[in-house]
Amino acid sequence: MISPPRQNGEYADREIDCQEAMEPGFQAIVDCMLEAGWTRGEIMRSLRWLIAADNMTQKENAKVEAQLAIACAMMRLDDRHRSASILTMDENYIYGERTGLQLVRMAIEMTCPAGVLPSEEAVNCLYGPLPAHEGEALAKAIIETVERLTRSIDALPSPSGPALPRSD
Repeated sequence: MISPPRQNGEYADREIDCQEAMEPGFQAIVDCMLEAGWTRGEIMRSLRWLIAADNMTQKENAKVEAQLAIACAMMRLDDRHRSASILTMDENYIYGERTGLQLVRMAIEMTCPAGVLPSEEAVNCLYGPLPAHEGEALAKAIIETVERLTRSIDALPSPSGPALPRSD
């Protein structure tokens, strides 16, 4: 049985706890591979490449999810736009601003981590009611998401790190 984190959310030793929880399974995999005839060097190099491949897959999946979210949001906004065709010129301009911001909001809500973007009501209270205030909140949510992704990617081992000695 794999041990769960000691508490929800981030805490000081969370990664150490994760490593300790993974260690028995990791050792079991290494032992099985050694018994099958693979060398420790081959196993470690292969694990490094598997981690790199998983990182690339996660990045590509995130891109596809973002593209799908934008496409879905555009379809929803297109439906709304059809019903707004009777507005005046000024109303259409304001509607267009709000519609564009709603498109970005939907994409963020569908692809970014929970909690990086306050609700529309919270934005009105925290920033103000204007489209520029919504834009500020959206920009901060995007920046926070990029910073989180950068931190998580930076924490991963590099597949082109120091060469492991070949023991074959």
